[in-house]
Amino acid sequence: MIRSHANKNAEAPGDRACDWRSGFSLLEVVVATLIVGLLMLAALESLGAITRGQGYVAQRSRGWLLAQDMMAEVLDRGYQEPDDAPLFGREGSESSANRGDYDDTDDYHGWVASPPQSKDGAVMSNLTDWERRVTVERVSTADLVTGVASEEGLRRVTVDVRYNGVSVVKLVTLRAKAWKEPPFD
Repeated sequence: MIRSHANKNAEAPGDRACDWRSGFSLLEVVVATLIVGLLMLAALESLGAITRGQGYVAQRSRGWLLAQDMMAEVLDRGYQEPDDAPLFGREGSESSANRGDYDDTDDYHGWVASPPQSKDGAVMSNLTDWERRVTVERVSTADLVTGVASEEGLRRVTVDVRYNGVSVVKLVTLRAKAWKEPPFD
């Protein structure tokens, strides 16, 4: 075999002295597979965290809307019975099944619905694991946290929305007897 001067270090096709570096070794393949596997695991963990986060945000948004709807309904009622009766809670004609008969805020005290219901008692669709609770308490202007037994012209209304028994959103507001009903003069 004749070799040219320019190619004097080139190997002949049959010479296999340096062929062992022409491919990947088994160790390199194992290490590369391990690295790719770890990167895939990290990517899947991140995707799972994002999905859980989106589910939490959607759950919280739905709970917020349910709580706001209930709070608006409660605050739309008068402070106490139209005849200024000192009763606290539902009166005989007001059933727990139909909130359309409720005429003041304290009628909602102790109201619970699971799944949530509209004002006429119809069950809201696609909310089977949800629950809404309303608590109305008399409070003093000196202490807004602790309930009092006698009427002092101020009530704390709490709407608690739960999903699978866990509180998701809790709205608390105060309703005063001096609240001016619309239309405003």
